[in-house]
Amino acid sequence: MARKKLQKLFALLLTFSMTMSLLGVTAFAEDEDDVYLLEVGQTTTISNYTGVSQQDREKYTNHLWESNNLEVATVECNEDGVVTVTGVGEGTVTITHRYDVVEVLEPPAVNPQSVQVPPTQEPTTQEPTTQEPTTQEPTTPEPTTPEPTTPELTTPEPTTPELTTQEPTTQEQTTQEQTVQTIEVARVFSEPLDSDTVPAYSETWTFEVTAPQQETPEIPEETCDVEYKQMSDGVTFTTEKDGSVIKLNLVIGEEASGDLVLDLSKVINEASGITYLPGVKQKFEVTIQNNSGHTFGYKDNSFVLSTADSSEFGSLGNGLLPVLGSDGQYIFIYNTGSMIPEYFYRDLFKVETSGNVTFEMMCQIYEYLERAGYTGEDAMSRYVLRQMDPAGQYSSLREMYEQDPKTIAKKMFAEGTTNNGIYTMSEEYLLEMIAKYPWIDPFLFVKQSGSDLRVQIKWPESQLASLSYDYFYECIFYFAYGDDAIDQLDMSDRVGENLFNDTHALANYRDEATYQEANAFMAAALPEGGLKNGESVSFNMAFGLNGPNMTNPYQNYSFSFYNVIELEQLDTSYTVRHEYYTNGKLTGSTESEPVTGCLVGDTVSVADIEKMLSYQGGDYEYTSTTPNETLTLTSNAADNVIVLRYDRTVEVEEPTFEWDISKSKTATPLDEDLKSQVTLSLPSAEEALESDIVFVVDKSTSSRDESTVGGLAMLEALNSSLESTKAVINVGIVVFDGTYHVMRELSPYDADDVAKKMSAEIPLEEDTSGTNIEAGLLAAQAMLEEHTSVANNRKYVILVSDGLTRLFTGPDGETVQIIFNQLEADGTRYFGEYTTWCLSNGLGDGEYKVPGGADWLTYYTTVIKPQVEADGDAYVMDFTGASTMTGTVPEKYIPLDEVQDHAQAVDRAFYDAYQAYLDLSTAYHCYAIYTGSSELGSSFMSTLSNGETLNFGDIQNDILYAVDKGSYVVDYIGYVAGSYDFDFVNDVSAMSLKVGEATYPAVRLTDNRYGFKPVGDGTYAFTLEYERGNGLNEEHFTWTIGEAVSNFAPVQLTYTVKLVTPPTEPGDYKLDTNQIATLHPVNSDGTLGDPEDFEKPTVDYTVGGGTGPEGPGTDPTPPGGTDPTPPGGDGGTDIPDGNTPTTDLPDQETPTTELPEEPTELPEEETPLAEVPETGDMSALWLAMTALSGTGLAGVTFLGRKKRDEE
Repeated sequence: MARKKLQKLFALLLTFSMTMSLLGVTAFAEDEDDVYLLEVGQTTTISNYTGVSQQDREKYTNHLWESNNLEVATVECNEDGVVTVTGVGEGTVTITHRYDVVEVLEPPAVNPQSVQVPPTQEPTTQEPTTQEPTTQEPTTPEPTTPEPTTPELTTPEPTTPELTTQEPTTQEQTTQEQTVQTIEVARVFSEPLDSDTVPAYSETWTFEVTAPQQETPEIPEETCDVEYKQMSDGVTFTTEKDGSVIKLNLVIGEEASGDLVLDLSKVINEASGITYLPGVKQKFEVTIQNNSGHTFGYKDNSFVLSTADSSEFGSLGNGLLPVLGSDGQYIFIYNTGSMIPEYFYRDLFKVETSGNVTFEMMCQIYEYLERAGYTGEDAMSRYVLRQMDPAGQYSSLREMYEQDPKTIAKKMFAEGTTNNGIYTMSEEYLLEMIAKYPWIDPFLFVKQSGSDLRVQIKWPESQLASLSYDYFYECIFYFAYGDDAIDQLDMSDRVGENLFNDTHALANYRDEATYQEANAFMAAALPEGGLKNGESVSFNMAFGLNGPNMTNPYQNYSFSFYNVIELEQLDTSYTVRHEYYTNGKLTGSTESEPVTGCLVGDTVSVADIEKMLSYQGGDYEYTSTTPNETLTLTSNAADNVIVLRYDRTVEVEEPTFEWDISKSKTATPLDEDLKSQVTLSLPSAEEALESDIVFVVDKSTSSRDESTVGGLAMLEALNSSLESTKAVINVGIVVFDGTYHVMRELSPYDADDVAKKMSAEIPLEEDTSGTNIEAGLLAAQAMLEEHTSVANNRKYVILVSDGLTRLFTGPDGETVQIIFNQLEADGTRYFGEYTTWCLSNGLGDGEYKVPGGADWLTYYTTVIKPQVEADGDAYVMDFTGASTMTGTVPEKYIPLDEVQDHAQAVDRAFYDAYQAYLDLSTAYHCYAIYTGSSELGSSFMSTLSNGETLNFGDIQNDILYAVDKGSYVVDYIGYVAGSYDFDFVNDVSAMSLKVGEATYPAVRLTDNRYGFKPVGDGTYAFTLEYERGNGLNEEHFTWTIGEAVSNFAPVQLTYTVKLVTPPTEPGDYKLDTNQIATLHPVNSDGTLGDPEDFEKPTVDYTVGGGTGPEGPGTDPTPPGGTDPTPPGGDGGTDIPDGNTPTTDLPDQETPTTELPEEPTELPEEETPLAEVPETGDMSALWLAMTALSGTGLAGVTFLGRKKRDEE
């Protein structure tokens, strides 16, 4: 008894010392739990449990295995005591083994190298700890050791021990496989308990079940170089069976032309009701009938015989295996052989014949392979390799196959395969098997047979699948072309027995010799000179399925192929197109009828083509030919076009829709120091801050919608921008249909009223049909002319339209007018709208395009303007509300045969609308916003907008801003050689800048550089840079504008000049304070505009002997003391100009100015490293624990040996 206590003491001491020894490294590594990793679908075994060995089976009984979560893992123990755990779903699960002891046992001896015994614990519940799981091999997990419970010994019935959580121990990586037992102190029984009694002892294993960690296999790229082509349009076919021959009849129809693809495989595949059995040699008679009207010949090297395009059967993961066949394509699963029992029944399934192998055994094949030592993705392939190559000469089936493909393949797929692997079953059973063995699902070939199914499993591994695929096309499937070749094809000969067979399998047609043999046959099959219209040609071909080579793995095999030839068209035609250009722009074109009777390869010379030098009444000159002076004809008639170009030059009135920027320059009278303050203003300081905007809107829905949405948004944005100013915006609205309707007179902007009037309906009694753009523009002009309080350069007209018009206005500005055309030769109909215009210009009714393919301005210059000016009002009559007259002859009309020589209603309406827009644009800012969808309307509106596509945002910026940032002014100080000279006063106090009502003093940036209106970070919105040069004609400054200048908040730069050299000749002078001041504007869209000169302000000066007093003049001057004279104006004594400088400046970037800043140096500081918790030096404790552990171990060993010695 004392020995037992001493042994327990040593065991406790050993466990404690080992636990403490682990604590010494906790600062460097995490503790490990006895948690085993298992993947979903994976099965592992527990082999080291209590009672597993043969010698212990009589000592332990009532074995009970439990899983605490069957949705995560299941556990089973078979009659041989093999315990398997299978992962079902992700999560953590505990597997418990319960058992009883048959007879009283001393605690088992502990082998320190294989068994770990937990210390005796008090029967108190220890706090559980949570630890990270370790990753271990899933094959042989070790049980964890829970804290034992100690039931009262006096209890007569066994109790269910309560499991507690004990801190696990962590074994070194080098420790051998261990069996960990939980020896619980419980009742000991001398015989087995009843089956419904819970065993008293237990041990547990914890598993972490995870999703399968599958490595994504590298998918090879396809290398197939076959260009798969479809049967050409215009080719039809039929098939019929005539005895043993299948007739394939192809017809080339009238719509077929150019190179044709004839897909023979498509015709064969669609032949219905034909089954091909092993050993068949099927002959086909191919007939090609040409009804196209063309001549065709065989296109050399167009013959193709190959495997079919596998992408037509599925995609990767959906029918296609990520495996390449010898053709370089992914393999369709049904094009592989079947997995038959022949290879496995003896050595793997251990049955007498292949017929004894059940379908479920086939489903379990990977379990059988694992037991035989074959695991992994290629387990089956390695097993078959072992059967084929028992000597181990090759590393893979593919390597073995490539040494002697036909011999090896015959051995693998043709010899001794007596079972076809087809199983008959119910649908319910098959679904049960799929649910139980899901891996089989993608590899099943299922065929209905009455109420049952016939099922095969295709090869599931890449090597076996690809080899069975290649073998079929290399040793089973043969082709022959021509009767001689067909006679040599023998489908009863095995591989190697027939030389012709061995070189005419489908795969052999990749070889040059076999390919050229077929190519030569096809070239000879078509008649010399080509297959002409109305002719036909026939030839024979055959394919065969080799009987001896096509064995059981190919039962229910799906095969396919691709076989095409191409024909090229030998006859052709060409077309001549004459294109006419005016001022380099296309005016129109004509095209000849196709010239037929030509052959492919013929050449056409421009010298042989008649030149057409007149077009629409204009004379042209032939200038060039496209693509070359000669054209080589191809089979595609659409490419056989030779284009002759004709040119002429006429004067085109290019419209100019540009307006001067509002600006002014003034100077105060010379003071007693002969100084004057000069002010540059953008916009002009004299203008009232008031603007007029008139909308001219087409009544069409699209235009009204655009105006309502875009126009109102623009007005609201403008109004918001002006809230802090005294500016006023007046808005007028004109809507036009056949005439005009003033919906809102010019009046200050009111959001609600403008929105209401913009969308208001035209009163029914005023509504007219048709479209009259001119009427709307004339109404806008009248509205603006009456509003004289606003400067013209602050008036804006916005035309919103689809660009189509057909009515115009009479001289009185009110009468709507039209021109009628005769449409029918019998005089029954007369049109004044687009129908006649479209048809007479070679367009379809409602096809609104610019005639001849030209742009609208060219059409206007070359057609509209000459015809309108020639016709005058000869055909004009009042519009009575109808644009069509049926059965009534109008007073005036253009006869049917003269329509193209006169301006029609549409032409005249365009002419008058264009002239009205030009007139408006000379006085006001005009904009055209396009809202339609026709080429004609778009081209017209584009002409009005200078080729730009405008929107309300662009117009808003134009109205709001005079110039944009990036604009600059160059101002040369006044000087006239030999007469007088002004100097710029280069002093910070002598200049300032005003924006709206705010004044900004100058800030000196450098000696000759100043900034105004700081915007932060040492930069300024405006800068002035002075350059003295020679102090005479070179003296100037540059004023750079770094922000948009609003039309409603003028920017004024004021600076000072001093008359340093006055005139000396007696007289009264008006002196120019500057030589020239030029604005270089940037528009609101960011484009650089044309330079504009400011006016030259003058100051009066009198030299004694003149009519006034000496010194500064006292003559009356305009307000501000200035007498601004435009360049070239007259005033005072005429002083000859000196060397007036130009204003071209070197490139400079001066929108804003940054003050130089000294770089800020950041002090270098030590970057503190993260604090790492220190681990104390536990080496002494480690040594002590090691010694203590050794002592305990020695004691246990010694006492154990002593006990055995005593026994």
